[in-house]
Amino acid sequence: MKISKARLKEIIKEEVSAFKSGISERLENESEIKEVERALEQVSSIVKMTVDSAVLDRAEMAEDILVGLLQKMYGAERAGV
Repeated sequence: MKISKARLKEIIKEEVSAFKSGISERLENESEIKEVERALEQVSSIVKMTVDSAVLDRAEMAEDILVGLLQKMYGAERAGV
C-alpha cells in the first residue's frame, strides 16, 4: 500500500498534535497533584499545632480526603492520563 506525501504529512501532523495534547494533559495533572500535596502538608501542620479534638477530627477527615484524591490522581498519572 502506497501513501502519498500529502497524506503522510497529514498523518504526522495528527500524531504530533495528539502527542502534544497528551503532554499538556500530563503537565496539568502534575500541577494539580502538587497543589493537593501542598494542601495535605498544610492540613498536616494544623494537626501538629492543635490539641483540640474537634479540630483534630476534622483535620484527619481532610487528610483522608486529600490522600484518597492523591491516590486517584497518581493512578491516573501511571495510566498515562
